[in-house]
Amino acid sequence: MKKNKTNNILVVLLLTLTLAFSQNIMAQNFTVTGKVVDNNKEPLIGATVRTLNTNKGTVTDADGNFTLSCDKNTTLEISFVGYNSRKVKADSKITVILDENDNLLKETVVVGVGYGTMRKSDLTGAIASVNAKDMKKGVITSTEQLLQGKVAGLSVVQSSGAPEAGASLRLRGGTSLSASNGPLVVVDGIPGVDINSVQPNEIQSIDILKDASAAAIYGSRGANGVIIVTTNRQSGDVETKTMQYNGYVAIGSAAKNMDILSANQWRQYVRDNNIATALDYGADTDWQKELQRTTYSHSHNISFSNSRKTNGYRGSVTYQNNQGVIVGNNFNRLSASISAYQTGLNGRLHIDEGINANFDSLHPTDTRIFERMANLNPTFHVYNADGSFAQLNGTNTENPVEINSDRTNDQKRHRF
Repeated sequence: MKKNKTNNILVVLLLTLTLAFSQNIMAQNFTVTGKVVDNNKEPLIGATVRTLNTNKGTVTDADGNFTLSCDKNTTLEISFVGYNSRKVKADSKITVILDENDNLLKETVVVGVGYGTMRKSDLTGAIASVNAKDMKKGVITSTEQLLQGKVAGLSVVQSSGAPEAGASLRLRGGTSLSASNGPLVVVDGIPGVDINSVQPNEIQSIDILKDASAAAIYGSRGANGVIIVTTNRQSGDVETKTMQYNGYVAIGSAAKNMDILSANQWRQYVRDNNIATALDYGADTDWQKELQRTTYSHSHNISFSNSRKTNGYRGSVTYQNNQGVIVGNNFNRLSASISAYQTGLNGRLHIDEGINANFDSLHPTDTRIFERMANLNPTFHVYNADGSFAQLNGTNTENPVEINSDRTNDQKRHRF
């Protein structure tokens, strides 16, 4: 009887050990199948999936899927660069959604370096990047003005106050006696493009390569630095259909005039110095104000886009009318651009094309009027009694209002 009792105890112990061992085997053979996506349900490629207790892990494939063998009910940690990590309980089939970490994404700045793009934190060369939201706002008559005061070491100098006048760019000062001292401009990968052929509203970012190592890919052409312009282009990442309008209306006037004698001050000067040959014509003319006006400028831009997975396009049209403070000085620009893309062969072929065109019409000012304006007697009349322009004989005494009104030099300028 005693022997049977002992045998029964041994059998029970053996069954208990067998059950515990089989449960342990089953737990270790548990397989988790899952997928990691973002808030838009797009798969995250290369996300890390690991167990907290054993540090056993894997990464997601091109579709965001993963498979991992682990103990049942263990805790998994899923992480991805630029996203908040998550901890979930292991299950046979799970889908994990990761939220973007705004602080991490703001720290990752991508810049163009000629042969592609890189994270700014990985670069050792002197590169500055300006995004569209950081560019200069207001009345922009030339695309170079977008960078004025935005990049250390980059000098943007307006040649004159006329609306049709462009600006000169200097990144390393004047280094050449006979060739251009301006930096090389690269627009969407095409070097040597006139930066003014691009509409300011269509610029996504501008990267400035300052030193020799950054600009080395362009050889001697990059000796004065390189400016890489990236325009707004559609992609098949997100299917969108948009239409947008941007515009402004501006009022301007001369901020300050030259300090020259008025008619009464001129008369007082003649009396104080007993100048017998001075002639008083009886008028009170401010020649500067006779040539100036309050300006009204406006700009209108309409852009539209249609983006799909396999193809898409983006178009933009801008009309700009800027007036100078000198009467008759006008600048009109009609700009248009269109870009498109097409994919084929199951994504292995990608074709991009784009066109930019500007049509400028300008009425520049005859600069001789400024010399006559400063030299002419302030007591002289602008018009005769019959309404014709009054004239004085002599050198540099032509009526500047007459020169500005009757002598024109209309010009047209096209960029493509």
